[in-house]
Amino acid sequence: MNVTEKAHLRFGVDMFNVANTKRVLYIDQNIDLGFGTTNADFLKPSIIPLAPISASSGVQSPFNARVFFRLEF
Repeated sequence: MNVTEKAHLRFGVDMFNVANTKRVLYIDQNIDLGFGTTNADFLKPSIIPLAPISASSGVQSPFNARVFFRLEF
């Protein structure tokens, strides 16, 4: 949309995970925690240390969207 001769207003939408799938991204691959100690969480979705909140659960984030306006001049 033209605001003035040199300024334009732009509109946009970003949508992520539109189908709202719950795909497992990371699994716990450690079969044991130490000598003779088995891991009860083996092959379950794992928590990744030092990861962003969206990836910390090991499952894909739910649907989210963002709307933006940009003024260009």
